[in-house]
Amino acid sequence: MTEYRVWAYSVQPTRTLAPQAAPMPVGGRVAQSAELRAALEAASARTNREAWTSVVFRVEPISDERGARRSNAARDAIMDLAFADEDQSNAASLQLARHLGSAMDNRSTGHLLVLVATVAGALGSVGVWTFPRDDAFRFEAAGAPTVELLEDVFSRTSKLRKAARFEGEAHDASFISGQALDFQTGSNSFDVANYWIGRFLDCRLGVTPVAGTQLVARALRRMNESLEDPRDRQQLNIAALALRHSPRTNWTLVDIAKAFLPGDLRDQLIASSEKPEMNESSFRLDHSTFDRLVAKRVFSLDSGVVVSSPIGEVGDADEQTKSVVVTGNRLRCEGTVVEEKLRGGRGGQAA
Repeated sequence: MTEYRVWAYSVQPTRTLAPQAAPMPVGGRVAQSAELRAALEAASARTNREAWTSVVFRVEPISDERGARRSNAARDAIMDLAFADEDQSNAASLQLARHLGSAMDNRSTGHLLVLVATVAGALGSVGVWTFPRDDAFRFEAAGAPTVELLEDVFSRTSKLRKAARFEGEAHDASFISGQALDFQTGSNSFDVANYWIGRFLDCRLGVTPVAGTQLVARALRRMNESLEDPRDRQQLNIAALALRHSPRTNWTLVDIAKAFLPGDLRDQLIASSEKPEMNESSFRLDHSTFDRLVAKRVFSLDSGVVVSSPIGEVGDADEQTKSVVVTGNRLRCEGTVVEEKLRGGRGGQAA
């Protein structure tokens, strides 16, 4: 059975106001409406998949009545919308409405905040929408024509509307990341409104699995090209292999450097990034992309022979059983030939 709950609030900007002068959001739990649900689902369906920006909650150690954990207030409230009882979920919706007001200053208009929580079995999903206040006219042509000014209306199509969506299960390892959308900036951009992602959702930008994996793979390759000590190259090889087989799913480039490399090499990997602004953006490692970019080690010998080997088959003095063993600047390759071909030369002999 699927449970569906909706809250709506009229929210005014309060960031520049003293707490005692800040107006309270007006609204709360609303009756289920097939029309509202259809309108929100249609709005989401019309949005290109590529337009959503990956975001990750900023989590810090927290200790309160719920106990010690890593989370933040926005994430707790969003999870409560899906999984908490009626009183607690209603309180969480008001908390988010007040938080939205405190994130907006006078550059923002009043907004309608719509919160939608759906639970099916153990999986919960939460959608967050804002629609800016607008002025509209109602024209009545029957009888004597009349024009009425409508003030308490909110635009469903304005470029100022925003959205976010999160899903997961009711435990601390879930609801870590989601997607956000700012129709004003549109596509996957680092210019998404700071108040929406940073101040309101308390998230930082994430990146897609492919883009994040490419960032790390290219940093590994650039760093490898700059290393002169064979021992450092072997250390980098071990780090790449450990990353490829780690059970952990979400990473940042900084996380990888800290987890797998010592001191100076750690700093070198971070400095090898082509996009430093993405170094602390979280992503899920895409194994096929990683294998395509960092699957092999290629050695060029002074004889002109080129040896290409999967990174897992390269060992050092302590791993003599590997097919390729590198000791200092010396390489030994041994194995059973299963295929042989003649190919055009590129100035070297492939082995």
